[in-house]
Amino acid sequence: MKYPIENLFRVRVKRTYVGLGIPDNKIKVDIVVPRNGNKVNLKKVTPMNRDEPFIIPGPGEYEIGGTQVTSVGDGYWEIRIEGWRLCYLCGNWEKPTSKKVDKLGQLDLLFLDLTGNKKEAKKAEETVKRLSPRGIVFGYKIGKEFLDKIDREDIDAIEKVKVKHSDLTEEGTDYFALK
Repeated sequence: MKYPIENLFRVRVKRTYVGLGIPDNKIKVDIVVPRNGNKVNLKKVTPMNRDEPFIIPGPGEYEIGGTQVTSVGDGYWEIRIEGWRLCYLCGNWEKPTSKKVDKLGQLDLLFLDLTGNKKEAKKAEETVKRLSPRGIVFGYKIGKEFLDKIDREDIDAIEKVKVKHSDLTEEGTDYFALK
């Protein structure tokens, strides 16, 4: 996983590259899950292992070469890829309802698209408690308020990270602050 530009995560699982967010600069990914309602400039996206990149056009359910992408509503995107359950929170997401928590189930990784304000940090803290993912991924620079809110200023930013299922703690949550 990388955070090559602000507001864009780049995730690779085996041979599939997924971009979560809006590519402002050129990026190599096979699938793009943009922020809700945002248009993606195709000239900025180069596929890695497909003839053309697949840009998620809006809410719905999509299956792209074995990767399932589903809009769960209110800025929640569930991505199932090679045995991983990912969730991308973007745009004007809200705290999850009990129904949404049940629908998402046990998440391996939660990607937080943060803007850096205190109100959002509080909402992110409550969302993490409700969803209880095994790992949380966010941009370090704009996630400082969130780290302060969860009392985890000890987490250092990393350039990129490789994670296996066995790397994630069974109890509790791992945090990955990408720079």
